[in-house]
Amino acid sequence: MSEYYMKMKELIQRLKTDGYSITGRMIKHYIDIGILQKPYYICANQALYADFHYIRLKRILSNKKSGKSIAKIKEEIFKENEELFLKASEQNMDTSDMNEICKRFGAVEQEEAMLTKSERKLGKTFSKVDILEKLDSDGSILDLAVDTGVLQDKDFYDSYELYILTCVKNLIKVKKQNKRVSGQLIERISEISKINTIANDLAYLINSDKDNSWLYTYLMEAILLSKTEKETQKENKIKSLKEENDYKYKEALAALESMEYDKNFE
Repeated sequence: MSEYYMKMKELIQRLKTDGYSITGRMIKHYIDIGILQKPYYICANQALYADFHYIRLKRILSNKKSGKSIAKIKEEIFKENEELFLKASEQNMDTSDMNEICKRFGAVEQEEAMLTKSERKLGKTFSKVDILEKLDSDGSILDLAVDTGVLQDKDFYDSYELYILTCVKNLIKVKKQNKRVSGQLIERISEISKINTIANDLAYLINSDKDNSWLYTYLMEAILLSKTEKETQKENKIKSLKEENDYKYKEALAALESMEYDKNFE
């Protein structure tokens, strides 16, 4: 799952394989208007594009196919960038390095998951070879999903299962990139197993009354939003108390230093 780089010709071909047509001139235009990041240059005339460029272009072309204007797409991307910069500023990160900011907050992975989610109802099926190619994986992600009971081991998978595998891949990748949390695989296995157990219980509940499934989905969303908001308020309160205590400590320290200074002066 290491970063993969490609020349423009390969990037265009890769998009064409997925059903999207684009020219090199149009790619350069998207870079010029700020909705696609600049490529990496290994020398003056040799540009390389990463998976991020492929995912972003796929998003742009998919949105255009659905009737969204470039102006609207640009507005959405610029808004997302502003939110990322704000998060980075709040954590005292270097806001000049957009690539690092994207890695820190899993922006690329979120775009990829969003795209895979939007394509899940197309009725496509994928062989194991197709799956591994799309995941850019040696098979470990698929093995992990099978071992934790999320998926079964079989010859073909549908678009919903590809979406699940994309989410599993992103969980592993983003956690490894995030220095503030553990990147241990054993912890991810535990998390995935717990989520799968919860999902199985919820799926059984919803399927027991399909005509009123919306009642359960809205209730789940409401509970999750409420609990996450309470956790956020709790974290903010702890942070506020810590800042207050730090301020009092600094004041007391300054007072002590002042007393020592007056004593030495006498």
